[in-house]
Amino acid sequence: MSIRMTVNGQVINVEGNNLSNVSIINDKIIIGGQTVISNLSGNVHVTWEGGTIENLTSDGSITCNDVAGNVSALGSVTCKDVIGSVCAGGSIVAKGYLKGSISAGGSVKIGC
Repeated sequence: MSIRMTVNGQVINVEGNNLSNVSIINDKIIIGGQTVISNLSGNVHVTWEGGTIENLTSDGSITCNDVAGNVSALGSVTCKDVIGSVCAGGSIVAKGYLKGSISAGGSVKIGC
């Protein structure tokens, strides 16, 4: 399986199995246990092309489209549809639906 993603304007092709679990932690992007980019700083913008993100984790804030599993962030989460749960240290804004549980340190807005 392969996916293509763009990180801060740099195109990255990732090959392997278990590419659906994505973590953006400690200035690294880790996909399926494999570090694909490191030494990131500031706001990190990732565009995911191909495949479904099953679980997304970050030590910052997350803005994402659809996620087939869970989303967890130390900061805020802004998303579309999430099949699993959303946990955020900050606020949660869901522009679509959330099928799992919600835990937020700040405000929660759904369907806006």
